[in-house]
Amino acid sequence: MNKKVIYLLSLISLLCFSYGCDDQKADWYGKNSYRVPNEVGDALRNRYPNAQYIEWELEDGYYVASFRSDGFEVEAWFDQSATWRMSSTEIVYKLLSEGIQSTIGEKGYYASNVEDIHKIERPYFCVHYYIELSQTEMICIESGQILEHSNDLDDPHPIVIPESIMQELGIAYTDMRVIEAEQISENVWEILYYDTNGTQTITNKLTAEGELLKELPDANIK
Repeated sequence: MNKKVIYLLSLISLLCFSYGCDDQKADWYGKNSYRVPNEVGDALRNRYPNAQYIEWELEDGYYVASFRSDGFEVEAWFDQSATWRMSSTEIVYKLLSEGIQSTIGEKGYYASNVEDIHKIERPYFCVHYYIELSQTEMICIESGQILEHSNDLDDPHPIVIPESIMQELGIAYTDMRVIEAEQISENVWEILYYDTNGTQTITNKLTAEGELLKELPDANIK
C-alpha cells in the first residue's frame, strides 16, 4: 500500500481515537468540561452520581456545574482545589417545611404567589431557602425563621469560613450548624450558629485565626 495512504489512514485513526476520548470525557464530565480539571469532575460525580446533562462555567473563581439529578435542577460550586462549596437545588412549594409554608402564609402570600424556590446547601451551614414571591423575596431556614426579606436579594454564593474559626467553635467536629456568617472586616467574622442541642442560637465575633473576640447576645432572627 502506498506509504502516503498508510500515513493518512493512521492519522485518521488517531484523530478518531482522540475524538472518541473527548466524547467520553464530555459524556462523563459534561459540556465545556475541557475547562474543568479532572479532579473537579470527579468531585461532582462523587457527590452527585446521578448527574445528567452537565454543563460547566467559571464564576468568581469557582467551577460551577449546572445539571439534572434525581428529577431536580441543580447548580453545584467547587473551588480550585475541587472542594464542594455550595449547591443550589430548584424545588417546588410542597417540598417546603410546614414552618416555611406557615411563614409564607403569615406574610399574606399563598402557594400560587411563589414563583421560584432554591434550596441552598453549604458546608457547616444549615439549609437556606431562597424564596421568590410575586412582590418580594426572602431567605428562610427550616423552622420558618426569616433571615432576610427584601425586594431584591443578592444571588446566593459560597461562604467559606476559615477552618480555624470552625475548629474554635467546635462546629468542625459536631452537628452544630451555622445559621449566618458575615466577614465584617478583613480579619474579623461574626458567626450565628446553633448550639449542640440545635435549640439555642449563639453569636460570636472571632478573628480569622479563630481568636474569640466577643460573645454577643443572641441575634433576633425574625
